Amino acid sequence: MQTEAQKAAGKRYRQTAKGKATVGRSNHSEAGKAARKQYAKSAKGKAAQERWLESDKGKASLKRRVARYQKTGKGVAATARQKPNRDTYRLTIVGHLRHTYGSMKQRCYNVSNAHYSRYGGRGIKVCFKSSDDFVDYVVDELQIDPRGLDVDRIDNDGNYERGNIRFVTHKVNCQNR
Repeated sequence: MQTEAQKAAGKRYRQTAKGKATVGRSNHSEAGKAARKQYAKSAKGKAAQERWLESDKGKASLKRRVARYQKTGKGVAATARQKPNRDTYRLTIVGHLRHTYGSMKQRCYNVSNAHYSRYGGRGIKVCFKSSDDFVDYVVDELQIDPRGLDVDRIDNDGNYERGNIRFVTHKVNCQNR
């Protein structure tokens, strides 16, 4: 039971086994976190941590934590990490073209896009019905591997449509403004 003075002070008190009232500090509070950090940095805290890690329970806990960390991919060297499927798909011709098609749509129709004013704001539209239509046109009619190239409109004021697109290097694309 808290006395009126304790309640007025606004501190949380808890009853110990011997009946004494002590100030309680939650492990999740900022004060509790600071106290744990300070203890962990002290020589007594470091010794306690080493003893715990040498125990069987500590070794098992550490093993679980390491395994969980490695599952996230953060604990593995960058070269050994598995790339997500979307990245490997984008390396294919079809994946690259679909990404390009999505970028064209964003520039022309999404008002929030940073480049909307240069494309959709000027009235430029994407005239391909779908990404499949765009992929079929590039693969079947242009017969070009577009990876590493930028899509460019031949007529700078024209739409993204059949007969008005080509794939060029970034340097050439920058000159066509």
